[in-house]
Amino acid sequence: MKKYGVKKPEEIEEKIKQGLLTEHPAYEDFLSALAYLKNISELKAQSRKIIEEMQCAPVHLPAVFKNRYR
Repeated sequence: MKKYGVKKPEEIEEKIKQGLLTEHPAYEDFLSALAYLKNISELKAQSRKIIEEMQCAPVHLPAVFKNRYR
């Protein structure tokens, strides 16, 4: 998106519609940017889920550490 001076993929599409950018390769870059944002969103959701699961999971410390960390 930096290549086109925009902050959101939709701005690339808008510039194409306005005739400020040629369709090729701008439209392919627009589609790639959408896919990257979707992947980032999915990874963030998965990360949140894993962190929540880790926070709820019981911690099993070896006996030598039990008194030290209680």
